[in-house]
Amino acid sequence: MSFILDTIFPVCCSACDQKGQYLCKKCQSLLIEKGIEPNFSPLFEGALSLYKYQYPINRLIHDLKYNYITDLVDFLSTLITNQIKLNYPHLLQYWRQEKFIFLAVPLHLFRQNWRGFNQSQLLVKKIATNLKIRYLDNLLIRSRYRKAQASFKHRSRRFDNLINAFSLNKKTTHLLKNSNFIIFDDVITTGSTLKNIAKTLKTAKVKSLWAFSVAT
Repeated sequence: MSFILDTIFPVCCSACDQKGQYLCKKCQSLLIEKGIEPNFSPLFEGALSLYKYQYPINRLIHDLKYNYITDLVDFLSTLITNQIKLNYPHLLQYWRQEKFIFLAVPLHLFRQNWRGFNQSQLLVKKIATNLKIRYLDNLLIRSRYRKAQASFKHRSRRFDNLINAFSLNKKTTHLLKNSNFIIFDDVITTGSTLKNIAKTLKTAKVKSLWAFSVAT
Protein backbone atom coordinates (compact mmCIF):
# COMPACT_ATOMS: atom_id res chain seq x y z
CA MET A 1 0.00 0.00 0.00
CA SER A 2 2.76 2.46 0.93
CA PHE A 3 4.48 1.77 -2.42
CA ILE A 4 1.25 2.53 -4.28
CA LEU A 5 0.71 5.74 -2.32
CA ASP A 6 4.33 6.82 -2.90
CA THR A 7 3.84 6.24 -6.61
CA ILE A 8 0.59 8.22 -6.79
CA PHE A 9 1.61 10.90 -4.27
CA PRO A 10 5.43 11.00 -4.31
CA VAL A 11 7.26 12.78 -1.51
CA CYS A 12 8.63 16.09 -2.77
CA CYS A 13 11.00 18.68 -1.38
CA SER A 14 9.07 21.41 0.43
CA ALA A 15 11.39 24.05 -1.01
CA CYS A 16 11.97 23.05 -4.64
CA ASP A 17 9.48 20.21 -5.33
CA GLN A 18 12.21 17.75 -6.30
CA LYS A 19 10.98 14.20 -5.76
CA GLY A 20 12.61 12.03 -3.13
CA GLN A 21 12.39 13.53 0.35
CA TYR A 22 10.74 16.37 2.24
CA LEU A 23 13.86 18.54 1.98
CA CYS A 24 16.47 17.66 -0.63
CA LYS A 25 20.20 17.84 0.10
CA LYS A 26 20.57 21.07 -1.84
CA CYS A 27 17.74 22.78 0.06
CA GLN A 28 19.03 21.43 3.39
CA SER A 29 22.05 23.64 2.74
CA LEU A 30 19.69 26.64 2.96
CA LEU A 31 19.05 25.93 6.64
CA ILE A 32 20.70 28.49 8.91
CA GLU A 33 22.21 26.79 11.91
CA LYS A 34 21.84 28.24 15.40
CA GLY A 35 23.52 26.62 18.40
CA ILE A 36 23.88 26.54 22.16
CA GLU A 37 22.70 29.52 24.22
CA PRO A 38 24.36 29.22 27.64
CA ASN A 39 22.50 32.22 29.09
CA PHE A 40 19.02 31.23 28.00
CA SER A 41 17.69 31.33 31.57
CA PRO A 42 19.01 30.79 35.12
CA LEU A 43 16.54 27.90 35.30
CA PHE A 44 18.52 26.00 32.64
CA GLU A 45 22.11 24.91 32.16
CA GLY A 46 21.69 25.93 28.55
CA ALA A 47 19.48 25.82 25.49
CA LEU A 48 20.13 24.19 22.13
CA SER A 49 18.23 25.28 19.03
CA LEU A 50 19.44 23.70 15.83
CA TYR A 51 18.11 26.12 13.21
CA LYS A 52 16.84 29.62 12.70
CA TYR A 53 13.07 29.59 12.35
CA GLN A 54 12.74 30.65 8.75
CA TYR A 55 12.17 29.10 5.34
CA PRO A 56 12.40 26.20 4.68
CA ILE A 57 12.46 24.69 8.21
CA ASN A 58 9.44 26.76 9.28
CA ARG A 59 7.43 25.29 6.41
CA LEU A 60 8.25 21.73 7.48
CA ILE A 61 7.22 22.43 11.07
CA HIS A 62 4.04 24.17 9.91
CA ASP A 63 3.13 21.24 7.65
CA LEU A 64 3.57 18.82 10.53
CA LYS A 65 1.55 20.84 13.04
CA TYR A 66 -1.21 22.34 10.94
CA ASN A 67 -1.38 20.26 7.76
CA TYR A 68 -1.05 17.02 9.74
CA ILE A 69 1.72 15.55 7.61
CA THR A 70 2.91 13.19 10.32
CA ASP A 71 5.23 11.39 7.88
CA LEU A 72 7.50 14.39 8.48
CA VAL A 73 8.29 13.02 11.95
CA ASP A 74 10.66 10.39 10.54
CA PHE A 75 12.38 12.88 8.26
CA LEU A 76 12.76 15.63 10.87
CA SER A 77 13.87 13.29 13.65
CA THR A 78 16.59 11.87 11.37
CA LEU A 79 17.69 15.37 10.35
CA ILE A 80 17.85 16.46 14.00
CA THR A 81 19.66 13.31 15.14
CA ASN A 82 22.32 13.64 12.45
CA GLN A 83 22.82 17.31 13.28
CA ILE A 84 23.41 16.60 16.97
CA LYS A 85 25.77 13.69 16.33
CA LEU A 86 27.76 15.74 13.83
CA ASN A 87 27.93 19.14 15.54
CA TYR A 88 27.31 18.50 19.24
CA PRO A 89 29.04 15.20 20.12
CA HIS A 90 30.39 16.51 23.43
CA LEU A 91 26.96 17.71 24.55
CA LEU A 92 25.46 14.38 23.53
CA GLN A 93 28.13 12.54 25.51
CA TYR A 94 27.40 14.75 28.53
CA TRP A 95 23.65 14.10 28.31
CA ARG A 96 24.29 10.37 28.17
CA GLN A 97 26.83 10.33 31.00
CA GLU A 98 24.59 12.37 33.31
CA LYS A 99 21.55 10.26 32.39
CA PHE A 100 19.44 13.13 31.11
CA ILE A 101 15.85 12.28 30.23
CA PHE A 102 13.85 13.78 27.37
CA LEU A 103 10.47 15.38 28.10
CA ALA A 104 8.08 16.84 25.53
CA VAL A 105 6.16 20.04 26.10
CA PRO A 106 2.62 18.75 26.76
CA LEU A 107 -0.48 19.93 24.97
CA HIS A 108 -3.74 20.47 26.76
CA LEU A 109 -6.02 17.46 26.28
CA PHE A 110 -8.53 19.58 24.35
CA ARG A 111 -5.93 20.76 21.81
CA GLN A 112 -4.32 17.34 21.51
CA ASN A 113 -7.68 15.70 20.86
CA TRP A 114 -8.52 18.37 18.30
CA ARG A 115 -5.17 17.99 16.47
CA GLY A 116 -4.95 14.26 17.04
CA PHE A 117 -1.32 14.27 18.17
CA ASN A 118 1.37 16.26 19.98
CA GLN A 119 4.05 17.03 17.37
CA SER A 120 6.75 17.63 19.99
CA GLN A 121 6.00 14.29 21.59
CA LEU A 122 6.14 12.42 18.29
CA LEU A 123 9.45 14.04 17.38
CA VAL A 124 11.23 13.65 20.69
CA LYS A 125 10.29 9.97 21.04
CA LYS A 126 12.08 9.27 17.76
CA ILE A 127 15.00 11.52 18.62
CA ALA A 128 15.43 9.87 22.03
CA THR A 129 15.50 6.42 20.43
CA ASN A 130 18.00 7.53 17.79
CA LEU A 131 20.30 9.18 20.36
CA LYS A 132 19.94 6.38 22.91
CA ILE A 133 18.66 8.74 25.60
CA ARG A 134 15.72 7.87 27.84
CA TYR A 135 12.33 9.44 27.18
CA LEU A 136 9.52 9.67 29.72
CA ASP A 137 5.91 10.59 29.14
CA ASN A 138 3.13 11.86 31.42
CA LEU A 139 5.39 13.56 33.98
CA LEU A 140 3.89 16.92 33.09
CA ILE A 141 0.29 17.91 32.54
CA ARG A 142 -0.98 20.99 30.74
CA SER A 143 -3.68 21.50 33.31
CA ARG A 144 -5.18 24.76 32.05
CA TYR A 145 -6.30 25.52 28.53
CA ARG A 146 -4.84 28.73 27.15
CA LYS A 147 -4.87 30.60 23.88
CA ALA A 148 -2.10 29.51 21.51
CA GLN A 149 1.19 31.27 22.23
CA ALA A 150 1.50 32.30 18.59
CA SER A 151 -1.56 34.54 19.04
CA PHE A 152 0.43 36.87 21.33
CA LYS A 153 2.97 39.23 19.82
CA HIS A 154 4.44 40.59 23.07
CA ARG A 155 6.84 38.58 25.24
CA SER A 156 5.16 39.59 28.51
CA ARG A 157 1.73 38.48 27.27
CA ARG A 158 3.13 35.08 26.27
CA PHE A 159 4.64 34.57 29.70
CA ASP A 160 1.48 35.68 31.53
CA ASN A 161 -0.61 33.39 29.33
CA LEU A 162 1.19 30.34 30.72
CA ILE A 163 1.28 31.12 34.43
CA ASN A 164 -0.02 28.06 36.30
CA ALA A 165 -0.71 26.33 32.98
CA PHE A 166 1.43 23.30 33.85
CA SER A 167 1.34 20.89 36.76
CA LEU A 168 3.07 17.68 37.83
CA ASN A 169 1.52 14.27 37.46
CA LYS A 170 1.25 13.17 41.10
CA LYS A 171 1.62 9.53 40.08
CA THR A 172 5.10 10.15 38.66
CA THR A 173 6.49 12.92 40.90
CA HIS A 174 8.92 10.48 42.51
CA LEU A 175 10.75 10.19 39.16
CA LEU A 176 11.66 13.88 39.13
CA LYS A 177 13.75 14.42 42.27
CA ASN A 178 17.49 14.70 41.59
CA SER A 179 17.00 13.78 37.92
CA ASN A 180 18.24 15.64 34.84
CA PHE A 181 15.87 16.57 32.04
CA ILE A 182 15.95 17.92 28.49
CA ILE A 183 12.69 19.73 27.74
CA PHE A 184 11.89 19.56 24.03
CA ASP A 185 9.67 21.92 22.06
CA ASP A 186 9.48 22.16 18.28
CA VAL A 187 10.04 25.94 18.30
CA ILE A 188 11.35 28.35 20.92
CA THR A 189 10.10 31.90 20.38
CA THR A 190 10.34 33.84 23.64
CA GLY A 191 11.07 30.82 25.80
CA SER A 192 8.00 31.46 27.97
CA THR A 193 6.67 27.91 27.63
CA LEU A 194 9.93 26.27 28.65
CA LYS A 195 10.56 28.68 31.52
CA ASN A 196 7.12 28.08 32.98
CA ILE A 197 7.66 24.33 32.70
CA ALA A 198 11.05 24.69 34.38
CA LYS A 199 9.50 26.52 37.32
CA THR A 200 7.00 23.70 37.73
CA LEU A 201 9.71 21.03 37.58
CA LYS A 202 11.91 22.88 40.08
CA THR A 203 9.20 22.46 42.72
CA ALA A 204 9.93 18.71 42.52
CA LYS A 205 13.65 19.35 43.12
CA VAL A 206 14.94 18.22 39.75
CA LYS A 207 18.70 18.38 39.48
CA SER A 208 19.37 20.04 36.13
CA LEU A 209 17.54 21.17 32.99
CA TRP A 210 18.35 21.76 29.35
CA ALA A 211 16.06 23.33 26.74
CA PHE A 212 16.06 21.88 23.24
CA SER A 213 14.22 22.80 20.05
CA VAL A 214 14.31 22.29 16.33
CA ALA A 215 14.32 26.03 15.69
CA THR A 216 14.18 29.44 17.27
